[in-house]
Amino acid sequence: QFSDLSSADEFLCRFKPLNNDIPPKYVSARYIDQNTILCSSPGGFGNVDSVHVDVSFNGIDYTKSNREFRYYNIITATPRSGPSNGIGENIHIYGQGFKDDGNIKCRLDN
Repeated sequence: QFSDLSSADEFLCRFKPLNNDIPPKYVSARYIDQNTILCSSPGGFGNVDSVHVDVSFNGIDYTKSNREFRYYNIITATPRSGPSNGIGENIHIYGQGFKDDGNIKCRLDN
């Protein structure tokens, strides 16, 4: 839970590749409520598939939680269309970096 924190303007997320030869990337974090902040994952890491994510509430000191975030790459999905009532075939998604953690979900926008 977040309380007695410095200005939300100083909240940052650090995305640090597991390969230490690649420098980390920093993005602004958005304060949502006392239990939640929001960070958008940066791209441009090339062949990196996993990074450690840590948070700073003052722009200087970072947590040492080393929470792992995995990138994935969707190459294609088939079929490309289906009936609007949602009754149809399975959608096959092909790509790289997927991880079978027993909690896989797929969300389709309207």
